[in-house]
Amino acid sequence: MHQSDYTVLIIDDNSDDITLLERFLSRNLIPIRSITIARKACEGLEKIRNELPDFIIIGEACPDMSRSELLKEISQIISFETVPTLCLVNDEATATLRALRANQIGVVKKSMLTPEKLHDVMRLLMEQTELRVQRKRAEMLFNLLSENSNDAIALTDANGVLVAANKRYLNVFQLDASSIGKQIEFNDYGEVFFKSDHASLSKTWFNDENGNRLELEVKRLFVEERGKRKFMLSLYKEIQTEPYQQTQSHSAQEVAALPEEARLLRELENIHKDAHQTLQVILRVKSKHSPKEKFELLLREHNWRMSILVAASEGVCVSESQLKVNTHQYVKRILDMFQKSPLMRSNIEMKYEGESVWLELSRAILIGLILNELITNALQHAFSSRGGRITVSFFKEKDESISMAVIDSGSGMPFRVETKPPDAMGLVVVGSLTKKLNGKMEVKRHTGTTVRIVFPQKNAANEQVFEAVTMQ
Repeated sequence: MHQSDYTVLIIDDNSDDITLLERFLSRNLIPIRSITIARKACEGLEKIRNELPDFIIIGEACPDMSRSELLKEISQIISFETVPTLCLVNDEATATLRALRANQIGVVKKSMLTPEKLHDVMRLLMEQTELRVQRKRAEMLFNLLSENSNDAIALTDANGVLVAANKRYLNVFQLDASSIGKQIEFNDYGEVFFKSDHASLSKTWFNDENGNRLELEVKRLFVEERGKRKFMLSLYKEIQTEPYQQTQSHSAQEVAALPEEARLLRELENIHKDAHQTLQVILRVKSKHSPKEKFELLLREHNWRMSILVAASEGVCVSESQLKVNTHQYVKRILDMFQKSPLMRSNIEMKYEGESVWLELSRAILIGLILNELITNALQHAFSSRGGRITVSFFKEKDESISMAVIDSGSGMPFRVETKPPDAMGLVVVGSLTKKLNGKMEVKRHTGTTVRIVFPQKNAANEQVFEAVTMQ
């Protein structure tokens, strides 16, 4: 979690417990921005959908739903792995407590509740949540590297625990799969973890099962959060000695593997950095044209766009030495996300049509942001109580350019939206992102609205700067 101040949602119908929690939270042991109360389960679910709290505290029970039912409903909206959740319980059976903790949910007995106890448990849950998010990011990088390398690769945490390893690593160091999840035997591991330079090369050696000395070149890459190292990727490449070269030689692909991995990692970092800058510009431009009372809503929209970026990264693969994303899989992820959005209604259908196209990751992220604006706009304005359909399609044109369309069967976009902000802020952002793609946008209004964007499949040498476009 990255916030310095947290929004806390309390779901409980016991007034005494609510008062006690508010008093404990007001001690400022944990920086709290706001506390929201829901005295019914259905009210709590609605607040989770609309307000996206940073921390949830659940009391013993609510009149309209049991705790187990409430937790099941919450899990349909958010993941307990990413939103820390704490249950206050009376004397519970050991099996019940075990089940709660197995689902990443914190538990505190009411009889043991003190301001210090509440602080310690909340802080622990927040740190565990943050570590899980960082671990997922580290594992994504590990998978990206290990799928495209013949070298030995290992992912370890700050405590020297082996989080993941490819088969080559296990074979080289004569380990089996049971070693994953255990501390590795490494002299001065902490010294290596905290004092090694990022991406620096060093050498090590070990004796193989036949007693022969095997020399290795190792490159270490670190996953950091706010300047603090959390995970380390170690890439080991064998160094050929003269006798060894007589019996076996590396292919050109093996020789080039490590530089290629480093290049892909650097490319991924640059793409993410550029995407974050684009998200910041969108937030800044939209906040400029929105009243102050809607700023929290803008922040929630910003977090939603962040999840679009993550969805693209989760589907990335390496093709022709480039990071690419499949449009069918990516758009399906986005549509699945919208199915859980508060904007979604049961009488609205969303589907993907057309070809399955591979896009460079940087362009796929821009496409995801465009789809977010167009689908959000359709869900907010296009449909009456009758509902309707939203279709996203991709096709390759004869000149190899890509044609993307978002079609809704709603009431049709009024002509006046092609004016100035804030009336058409969504389309202004779409237009600017389209220019960054070096594409062209066309809007048709007939029995609904069709927004069609045609853009080249590959990046041009000089993309237009998004901020310059949007600020005009």
